[in-house]
Amino acid sequence: MIWELVAGSIVVEIFEAYWHKSSTLMGSLAKDYHLYRKSVFIFLFTHFGFLYTIYVSLLTDVLNWAIFIIFLLKILDIFTKIYFIQELFVKQRREKQILSMLETPTPAWYYMISVILYPYLLYLGLSDAY
Repeated sequence: MIWELVAGSIVVEIFEAYWHKSSTLMGSLAKDYHLYRKSVFIFLFTHFGFLYTIYVSLLTDVLNWAIFIIFLLKILDIFTKIYFIQELFVKQRREKQILSMLETPTPAWYYMISVILYPYLLYLGLSDAY
């Protein structure tokens, strides 16, 4: 059962990485803002990795250090995106240093970090519990 859940996590993380992939972080934030503008709930529901981790945690009744780390990182990611969306697109505050950072080209492997990190942490959390 652990391997099926980890494989599901890999699939979900690949889909989420593909969805957020852009040549710059600003492009990725613009995609998120498009959904955020429609509804914050639609924006939150596009973070399938977070929802999948909640599902797995409830299904297996496991909430240990590894699952907690996944939740912590995912929540920090979501709140950081919301902060930047608010600052850049809603309030139109565009500081020169932040813009230059967000316009820097993003390497392709950057979006694949989550595909490696979160399923590995999920595996550690589930194998620790069983």
